[in-house]
Amino acid sequence: PEDARNNYLDKLEVSVRFWREKGGCLAKETIMKLKRLNIPFKLGGTSGYRTHKLPVRMEYLDDIDLPEFRELPSYKRMCICILKNGHCCKYMGFSPNKQEQERRRKMMDEYRSYFNE
Repeated sequence: PEDARNNYLDKLEVSVRFWREKGGCLAKETIMKLKRLNIPFKLGGTSGYRTHKLPVRMEYLDDIDLPEFRELPSYKRMCICILKNGHCCKYMGFSPNKQEQERRRKMMDEYRSYFNE
């Protein structure tokens, strides 16, 4: 459906922009593995997050064969979200936004009324 398609495209666009401009925080061991695999990335100095990990800016990959697969940006992760029918894209690290939370709350309230009668 068009709504689902647009939702996934929006989430993918946000994620691609995030990894290009801000970067995700990765452990030093993961960064070393990326270097060994000759995967291009830019290492940032500090992060606004409270973590010992370092910010890494990089482009989306088709797939990557590392145990830290879920921490790295790849189109395969996006495909898994779609196959799981995960509209919130939790598998990619997203949490439900305000509109999604409100929609879920309304549905829960509606169905709760059916069972409380």
